[in-house]
Amino acid sequence: MFSLISTQFSLHAQNEKNRIGARLGYSSGFSYQHFYKTDRAFEGIFTFTGARLKLTGLTEWVNPARRLKKDGWSWYYGFGGHAGFQRKYTCDVTPEGLELCRYVLKPDVGFDGIFGMEHTFNHLPMSIGVDYKPSVNVLSEHKWPLGLVEFGFNCRYVF
Repeated sequence: MFSLISTQFSLHAQNEKNRIGARLGYSSGFSYQHFYKTDRAFEGIFTFTGARLKLTGLTEWVNPARRLKKDGWSWYYGFGGHAGFQRKYTCDVTPEGLELCRYVLKPDVGFDGIFGMEHTFNHLPMSIGVDYKPSVNVLSEHKWPLGLVEFGFNCRYVF
């Protein structure tokens, strides 16, 4: 019985094209990856950090990590973009001299890159990985260094 179940998981993890899970890092959130070719994938990442929500779309090239000489390891790279908004607390002085403070939503739009390594388990429908995802913001009040230090860890269900 155990052998039958592990064989099903093994075949399941190797043949399926979709992955969904969590990405943890400076910007934590949810990740969905769809392979539309054996070596190409689209990844959507929904992240949130304090006062910022962001949706990132990436096209990725996936290659086996041959030097490790073990099945299941791959490395990937790609590019894409992001759009979202951030909540800022601003204060203005009215003509009467009163200070008016409020939260406003500011757009957050830019370009992203990604480079990472991932392991897909043979006997479980699961993958884990680490990546570096720098971003350049075109329209935002985001500080440059925060977009360039984006490292993350992901754990996904393969289906």
